[in-house]
Amino acid sequence: MNKILILALTIAFSSLASANETVAIDAMKTTESETSFESIDVDSDGVISMEEVAEHEVLQLAFDELDANKDGSISEDEYKNLSEITQ
Repeated sequence: MNKILILALTIAFSSLASANETVAIDAMKTTESETSFESIDVDSDGVISMEEVAEHEVLQLAFDELDANKDGSISEDEYKNLSEITQ
């Protein structure tokens, strides 16, 4: 009985994790398509800082991966890689 319960819970949590991942990916795709680099680069210095993504939860989560050269900001070229991350 316990083995069946454990198996059922494992399957349920696995399905939930998969669904959450799908929702996150869809949100990233929506963020990319609806948010231009220029609209996020509030101070127009040509890069996006962590402070500028404060209102963009998806970009906060992807910030370190997008910041390819690890300089603490996202250039316009690095921002273009958002679509590769979300595929």
